Amino acid sequence: KLIAAIQLWIEKNLGKEFIEPPPFELAKSYKQSSNIVPLIFILSPGSDPINDIRKFAEDQGYDKNKFLTVSLGRGQEQKAMKVLEDMRTRGGWVLLQNCHLAKSFMSKLEEIIMIADYTEKNRKYPSCIEAREILLSGNLNLAIYKSLEATINHCQKRGDEVHPIEIEVFNEYKRKLGL
Repeated sequence: KLIAAIQLWIEKNLGKEFIEPPPFELAKSYKQSSNIVPLIFILSPGSDPINDIRKFAEDQGYDKNKFLTVSLGRGQEQKAMKVLEDMRTRGGWVLLQNCHLAKSFMSKLEEIIMIADYTEKNRKYPSCIEAREILLSGNLNLAIYKSLEATINHCQKRGDEVHPIEIEVFNEYKRKLGL
């Protein structure tokens, strides 16, 4: 009851836009990504953005030969590595699904992203991770910290301004994690 009352008060006094999340804009997120700052979608059960991502890829000129998906799970690590390397050299996108089924592969994926050539263009690696897996592993704070760190570093390298709130939130997570 308290949460509903607070939401009602906020809506009445500040406006509905302060309680409703803004719509997700894939094009805007895409512009902030790079070959070393992947798009990561943390999904709740039942959500599936694959059709939106596929359409966006097509709109960007990535047909089925330049936009590949790999559903991770038992025995799919080698296939994912091969597809990632192929798209890295040819210039395409890889959508990794069901990452929660391949936790051991995530460290390899991080290495791939970290050693990616900073000068390559159109080498973006979108991936999907289900929220429950991150929450169960207890690494949500670390995941948020790493995401903010990568975003801030990427913006600074491009000479873009980093919003003070992003820096403040980043520093708060850094403090929480004792880093």
